[in-house]
Order: sequence, then structure tokens, then C-alpha cells
Amino acid sequence: RAVVALAESRHMREEEARAFTERLADDVETCAARLEERGELVDGAARIVAIAGPRGTAEGLNVRLAPGGAVAQNALLCLLAPLRALPFPPSTDGQQGGLALEVTWQPTGAERARSGKVQSGGRDADAGTRSP
Repeated sequence: RAVVALAESRHMREEEARAFTERLADDVETCAARLEERGELVDGAARIVAIAGPRGTAEGLNVRLAPGGAVAQNALLCLLAPLRALPFPPSTDGQQGGLALEVTWQPTGAERARSGKVQSGGRDADAGTRSP
């Protein structure tokens, strides 16, 4: 249902940045599954740049989302809330650590096959007319 990719990290060890990304991916997947069960998961994508504050949490965020109110709702619940709750890895050089993440999510194929539609950004489209 979801893919979380580490695009870049700064001022932190690579293995810690990857572990952070994996923990976030687990949280996003769990939340996406919950939304899909309720029929509320839509196709979505986000790019996030997160900067750690002195307390080790994401205090600076730059978020870009695919259009649509349902996409924003999915992102708030499944991506931004867990991201803000995760502790950032310690900085390697005393400067604020940061990550850039690329995230996509969508209902599973089984859900799409049952409905015959693809939901994107709060609107439905025929699954057969959707471009890759």
C-alpha cells in the first residue's frame, strides 16, 4: 500500500537515516491498511523535508502533496503524525539533522479489483483509463 523512500539525509549516519525511514514506512503501512479497510485510502504522493529540532523531533517540515483533499487527509493521518512522533537519529556533527523523503500510497490491487475504480484525490476514475 505504501512506499517510503529516503531521498537524502544530512548530518546523520546513513544506517540511522535508513532505520528511521524503515520505522516510518512501517507506521505508514499500518495506517494505510487501516484506512483501506474503511474505504478511505486513495492514491497519493508526498515529498517531505524534515529538520530535527533540539529535542530530536521533526520541528521543521516542508511538505508537498499530490492534489486532493483525501490525499491531504491520508497524509496527515498516516505520514505527518507518525513522522512528528518518531525521534530523529542524533546528529553526527552537532548540526541539525534532516531527511528528504518521497512517499507514495495506494489501495491494494484486490481493493481496486472489487470496486472497479481507482480513487485519486477524492475523485473516482475508471481503473482502465488510468495511466501508470
